[in-house]
Amino acid sequence: MIIACATDRHYAELAGVMVNSVVTNGDVPEAKIIICDYDLREKDRQNIRACAMGRPVEFIRIEDEIKHKLSSYMRTVSWSRAMYCRLLLPNLIKDNGRMLYLDSDMLVLESLRPLFELSLEDCAVGAVPDADNPDHIKRRNIRLGRSPDTRYLNSGTLLIDLERWRSYGIGDKCLDHLDNNTGGYPDQDALNMALGDQWIDIGKKWNFTERTSTNFPREYFLQAGILHYTWRKPNLAHCEHPARDLYLTQRQNTPWKNKPLVSNTRRRIRREWKKMDVFVENLIKRIRARFAH
Repeated sequence: MIIACATDRHYAELAGVMVNSVVTNGDVPEAKIIICDYDLREKDRQNIRACAMGRPVEFIRIEDEIKHKLSSYMRTVSWSRAMYCRLLLPNLIKDNGRMLYLDSDMLVLESLRPLFELSLEDCAVGAVPDADNPDHIKRRNIRLGRSPDTRYLNSGTLLIDLERWRSYGIGDKCLDHLDNNTGGYPDQDALNMALGDQWIDIGKKWNFTERTSTNFPREYFLQAGILHYTWRKPNLAHCEHPARDLYLTQRQNTPWKNKPLVSNTRRRIRREWKKMDVFVENLIKRIRARFAH
C-alpha cells in the first residue's frame, strides 16, 4: 500500500500539508509514503518529513536523464514539469500492489482505507471524472480525436494497480502521446488517451472539486473524502475557496504554520519571472530546431 505525490520546491508546502492530512486523517498507518522529488531543496525534504510526524517518507529524485526527456514537454506559468512525474512513478518504484497518487493541492479528510479495498476489476486505474463544464470536456475529446461523450478523468487522484499499469504499458503509452502531441492538458490528456475507457470511476468524493468553488458554501465541501483545491491555491492570501480554513487548520501541524501566506504582489512577481523563464526556454528550443534543419 503506497501513497505518493510528485512535487517541486514551489509546491513543497502544499505537498507537506497534504502528507500531514494523510497521516492525521487517512487511517492507513501501514501505508508507505513516497514523494517524487523534482528539484526539492534539502530544507523542503526536511519539512515534508516533519509533516509525516515520525512516519518514514521515501524521496525518489528525478535524475538528469529523465529531466532531459521531460524538458521537451510543455510547461507553463502554472504547470511545472513535476506534473509529468505521476506518469513515471509506477515504473520508478520497485513496489507492487496498489498505489494512491494524490496531487499536492489536496487534503485528505477521512479514512483512505475504502480505496485500498475497492475492486478495480481488470483495470489499471481508478479515478474521478473531471469536474469541468461538460461542453468543455466534449471539446477536449474532439481535440483528442475521441467521441465527444467519452469519459475524461481528472489526474489529481489516481488509484493504480502497479502490476497492471506496467503489464499494460500505460506509462509508455502516455509518453508516446506526449512525444507526438502538444497543447491541451498534456499529462491528463496523455493518461486519458492511454487508458481510453478502461478505468474505474471511484466516486467524486475522492477527488472533490468544483470548477467554480465560490458558487458553493463551505458545508458543501465537507462531504469530500479528498478535497482538491483547483484554481486558487489555499496558501495564497487572496484564495477565496469556501473551505480554505480546512487547509489553514491542517497547516498548523506543519513547519509552515507561521509562514506568511503568499501575497498577491509576490504571486504576480513569481508569475512574471516564470513567464520570462518559459519564454526564454521556448525561444532557445525554436532556435535549436531552426539550426537543426
